[in-house]
Amino acid sequence: MFNSSYHYLMSVKEMQDDIETAAEEAVDRAAFNKLLLNLKAELTDKLEVTGKAGKDRHLFDCAITPDGLMDYIDTLIKDSYKCYFFEGLQTKGITEILNVLAKEYLLKGYAVELYHQPSLIASLSILISSLRRL
Repeated sequence: MFNSSYHYLMSVKEMQDDIETAAEEAVDRAAFNKLLLNLKAELTDKLEVTGKAGKDRHLFDCAITPDGLMDYIDTLIKDSYKCYFFEGLQTKGITEILNVLAKEYLLKGYAVELYHQPSLIASLSILISSLRRL
């Protein structure tokens, strides 16, 4: 049973890699970079530097279980949070955006939580910054 599950998850990664490769060729990098710079300007550029080292935590927002995908996003997102939804096939692009924003928050001394996808561990799906000084 474990071997079957493992092979299935590996095939998911292979398929996602193929989709990513095809999607990456279609991405307008100039528009992507503009979006990234606009998000950075809106979310991090005006934040004060705290003078302390930021802290990051890497977690999962869901799990693949024998009962299927168990999702815990609703326990992470609070009503007071400002949320952005990125739509599309390219998880590499979303991961790139979240990594850039996380680095900015960390450089300025804020805590961040980075949530990874269980089937594609290198891919990020959520970034939460508490915006509290450490």
